Amino acid sequence: MNKYFFIFYFLFSYCLNGFSQTYYYKLTKKSVNNVVSTNVSGGQFITFMADICYESTSKGLSVGHGRLTRSSVDNQYKIYKGSSYWGYATFRFKTDLSKLNVITDNGDIWAYTRTTAPASVITCSLIRKESSDRNYSLVPPPNNSSTIIINNNTYNNASGSSTSGGGNKKVRKNTYYETCSSCHGTGYQQGYTSTPYYGGVRVKEYCSVCKRRVYPHTHKPCSRCHGTGRVERTNYSYE
Repeated sequence: MNKYFFIFYFLFSYCLNGFSQTYYYKLTKKSVNNVVSTNVSGGQFITFMADICYESTSKGLSVGHGRLTRSSVDNQYKIYKGSSYWGYATFRFKTDLSKLNVITDNGDIWAYTRTTAPASVITCSLIRKESSDRNYSLVPPPNNSSTIIINNNTYNNASGSSTSGGGNKKVRKNTYYETCSSCHGTGYQQGYTSTPYYGGVRVKEYCSVCKRRVYPHTHKPCSRCHGTGRVERTNYSYE
């Protein structure tokens, strides 16, 4: 089994690297709530594949923030829009990909410069963490058990007694993920906010959330899944 796993992993990595490019971008400054700071550190790996890009490890594997789709290219910039660590954001690269400005939905700007990654850095310095303060309801213990054991924690049965043939039972907690029913996996709310229009020619672009061509706008991250496109579910089974 391990032999086939390593063969699959090698072929997958070979194909991924053959059709993608991964670069490291060092954070140089940021403007948050209109306050500019140059006392910053860290950086992000960005992988490019066809007309998309995403935050990744040094090997080009996604860190789970979603992906951005190229929306426009001119002599100065390549613009990508989509889901990221910051929620919905615009990634504005110089055409040679040497500079990156991340523009968040609320107008904050994170400025990066492409450089060689430190030898000890293998993934992004900014990775969204799953919430760990979820509340789970414990299933009641079996009739023939006085306690249940979950994650090495023991919980007493309400009766405090065990019937014949009883003894402690171990309960396995099974965690899995489902596509968010509110945003249908997009990570964004359906309603949108139109971007300011200062004259000139307005061009409609295809929006992967609206599923149609519309004038430039932004979507807020889904309030239920917090932009991940999925929700965590838990059930229990007795061993």
